[in-house]
Amino acid sequence: MLPVLALFIVGPVITLPLAALRGVDAGHDVSLLVGANPLLGILLGGTLLLAAAVYGWLSARLIDARTGTLSAGFLLAWAAWRTGSMEWLFRLQPGSGTLIRLSVESTILGVGALVICLLIVGSGRGRHENPHADLPGPHLGSLKQLANPQVLAGVGVGALAALVIAHLVAFNPLRGQALVAAVLASIAAGALTRLVIGAAANREAPSASPYAAVALAGIVGPVIGFITPGAARLDDAALHGTLLGPLLVQPLDWAAGMLIGTPIGLAWAGAAVHKAHDVESASSR
Repeated sequence: MLPVLALFIVGPVITLPLAALRGVDAGHDVSLLVGANPLLGILLGGTLLLAAAVYGWLSARLIDARTGTLSAGFLLAWAAWRTGSMEWLFRLQPGSGTLIRLSVESTILGVGALVICLLIVGSGRGRHENPHADLPGPHLGSLKQLANPQVLAGVGVGALAALVIAHLVAFNPLRGQALVAAVLASIAAGALTRLVIGAAANREAPSASPYAAVALAGIVGPVIGFITPGAARLDDAALHGTLLGPLLVQPLDWAAGMLIGTPIGLAWAGAAVHKAHDVESASSR
C-alpha cells in the first residue's frame, strides 16, 4: 500500500516544486545541476533525497526494508519524470561543462541513494526478523569490502552491463523510456555483479557492491559524451538523434533505478545461485 501511495499520491505532490527549475531558455528541460539556477537544483535535490529517506524509513518501520526502498525509489522516479529531455538539454547547453556537471550530479545522487538504502535497511532490520538478503547491510562494513580487487572487478562488470542495457533501451529521449532504461539497467547490474563476484571470489558478493555498480554507471554515463560524439558535437548529435543511450538517462533516473531495480536483480541472481547449489548438493549425494 505504501509504495502505491508513493507512486500515485505522495510522489506527484512532493515533486511539484521541481517545476520551479528552468533551463536557459526558461523551459523545463533541465537537470538538478544543469539549468539556469543550479543552486536551486541543489536545494531541491537535497530536499527530495531527504523526503525519500523519511518516507522510505517510515515504510520500512511499518512493513519491511524492501517496501521502504521501493517507496523511496518511486518518489525519486517522480522527481526524474519531472526533469527534462536530455536531448533538449544538450541542444541548449552543449559542451564539456554540461557533461562534468551531469557526472557530478550522478555522483551526489548515487551516494545519496546508497545512504538512503543503508538507513532504510538499518531501520527495517531493527524491527523485522527476516531481512531481505537483496539489500545492503545496515552499516558501513560492506562498503569497506569494495576495496577488494575481485569485488571492484565485479562492480566494473555490473556498471558495464548497466550502460549496455541503458544504450539498448533508451533509444529515444522520452522521459519514460530513459527511466525504464535505468530500472532495467539496475536489474542487470544487480544480477551480474552478484554472479561475477560470487564466481571469481567463490563467496557471496558484498551487499553494497551491486548498488555501487549502478552508481558507477551513472557517473560514467555522461563521460561517454567526451568520447562520442565529443563535447563539441553534443548539440549536433542531439539535433540528429544520434546520442548514445547512457547520455539520455538523467542522474535522477539512475538514483531511482538503484532503489527500484537493483534488489530485483539481486533476488534473481540469488535464486539462480541457490538453485545451482541445490542441484550440486543433490548430485553429490
